[in-house]
Amino acid sequence: MEVTPLAQQIYDFLLSAAGGLMIGAGFDLYRTLLRVGHRRWWVAITDVIIWLLGAVLFFLFLFWGNWGEIRIYIFLGLAVGLLLYFRFLSGEVRAFWEGMLELILHILRTIFYVITFPFIYLYQIMKRLARYLLRKGQIFGHWYQRRLGRPFNNWRKKMQTTLRKYALQGRQKMKKWLRRPPQEPPSN
Repeated sequence: MEVTPLAQQIYDFLLSAAGGLMIGAGFDLYRTLLRVGHRRWWVAITDVIIWLLGAVLFFLFLFWGNWGEIRIYIFLGLAVGLLLYFRFLSGEVRAFWEGMLELILHILRTIFYVITFPFIYLYQIMKRLARYLLRKGQIFGHWYQRRLGRPFNNWRKKMQTTLRKYALQGRQKMKKWLRRPPQEPPSN
C-alpha cells in the first residue's frame, strides 16, 4: 500500500505534536526537580541543557518518523502539541511528577533513617556510658585528692608553675616572631 503525500504530512504533523507533548512533560519534570534546591548558575546551565536535550530528542523523533525532513507543518505540530499539553495536561502531569518526587524523597529518607538509626542509638549509649564513667571518675578523683593526694600537692604545684613559666615564654616568643615588620617611612 502506497502512502500518499497528504497522509505522510498528516502523520508527520501528528508525530511532531506528540513530540511537543513529550517535550512539555519533560519540561514539567524539570520544573518539579528544580523545586528541590537550586542555585542561579545551576538553573541557567540546566535550562540550556534541557532545551538542547529536548531539541535533540525532537529531531531524533522526527528523523525516526520522516527521515528528518523539516517542513513548516512540523514546527506547527510541535507548537500545537506544546499548547495542548500546557493547556490541558500540565496540571495533572506536574501533580504526578510532584507525587513521584515526594515518594522518592520519602523512600530515601526512610532508607537513610534505617541505615543511620543503629549508629545514632550506639552513639547515645556511648554518650551515656561516658557521662556515667566521668561522674564516677570525678567522685574517685575527689576521694583520691582528699585521701592520697596530699603528698603530691607540692610536686603538682611546682610542676604547674614551671609549665606556666614555659608557656608564657613560648607565647612571648611566638608574639615576637609573628609581629609585623616595621613599616618604611613614607617618602616625600
